Amino acid sequence: MNKRIALLITGNVRESLIHNNILNIIDNLKKNFILDIFCLPNLKYEHKSITWHNKLYKNLDTLNVEISHIHPNYINCKKIVIDEEQTFENINKLWGKSPCSYEAVYYMWKNIKKCYDLLNEDYDIIIRTRFDLYKFDYCNYTDKILDVLNDFNSNKFDFNNFNMIKINGERGEDLFFFSNKENFKNIIYSINNNFKENEIYAQNYNYYFMPEDLLIFTCQNENIPYNLI
Repeated sequence: MNKRIALLITGNVRESLIHNNILNIIDNLKKNFILDIFCLPNLKYEHKSITWHNKLYKNLDTLNVEISHIHPNYINCKKIVIDEEQTFENINKLWGKSPCSYEAVYYMWKNIKKCYDLLNEDYDIIIRTRFDLYKFDYCNYTDKILDVLNDFNSNKFDFNNFNMIKINGERGEDLFFFSNKENFKNIIYSINNNFKENEIYAQNYNYYFMPEDLLIFTCQNENIPYNLI
């Protein structure tokens, strides 16, 4: 029997409407599994925030995208909810030595939880990714994801683990991750419930705040085995 998969897509839309990366992933999943898609897109985003990619977009202003412009694959998904919390009061407030905005990362995880909460059925696997995977074309990241998906029906992956696909030669464990429903929920809820009080995490990483470190730390803290691919 084909596995039932819920694909959660959250985050900034950016120029992803003109790239096929995420659509190729959706097509691959539709061919091989019973797939439901859940979307929580940011249709506006600020380029003035302090993030690692700020230099790539420093000449751009706020982008407004109408929901009707999103590809039909997103419109026809199981549920789509618009992120209304798009303006941060303290967008450039850093946590210690981090290159990322504390508040931006907080809303990232909050919106992943919101997207997860749209699920009202059982699934074998929950996947989270983002719209703008095209930004990682320089290292064939989408091809790596497709290779992993082609192994989903083998015994290569233990879906009781929390599996994260890294960028080749780099980090990025928060870009595409998957697990069974129970562990996925435990991780996402733990991150959200403990986010503002997570001084243990901050001290562990010398106050260098990155969303992927928070993900790995939470797996360790919740005693959930994880796998870096």
